[in-house]
Amino acid sequence: MYDDVLFNRKPPFSPKGGVRDALQATGGRMYGIDNAAAAHAQQLFEKLEGIDINPASAVAVAALIEAVDNENIGHNDSIVLNITGGGVEKLRRDHNLNSITPDMRVSAHDPEAELKIVEKVSEKFKR
Repeated sequence: MYDDVLFNRKPPFSPKGGVRDALQATGGRMYGIDNAAAAHAQQLFEKLEGIDINPASAVAVAALIEAVDNENIGHNDSIVLNITGGGVEKLRRDHNLNSITPDMRVSAHDPEAELKIVEKVSEKFKR
């Protein structure tokens, strides 16, 4: 998976108002994008637009490229491509970022983790 955010073992194809309904209502298409196509799209977007994008957005750009290559998009069609979560590398270049040390750390495998967190938060709000 080029981006684990997009991975869904049970995608919402069948629920009312889900992906299937949206595709049918719009005559939309789905594209299977491999890692190489996503990586190429990410590099191309960053080169042409001058800003980095997240892997999920790169998959969307790769799907757009495939749609254009397959002539599924007309010359006069209006396209909206939602590119979210980008600019992380630009932020790192342009600003000094400071790491914050957490007040506590707990293991996801600790059966007492929730209790420890509640106790720590409760301490912060004692009067």
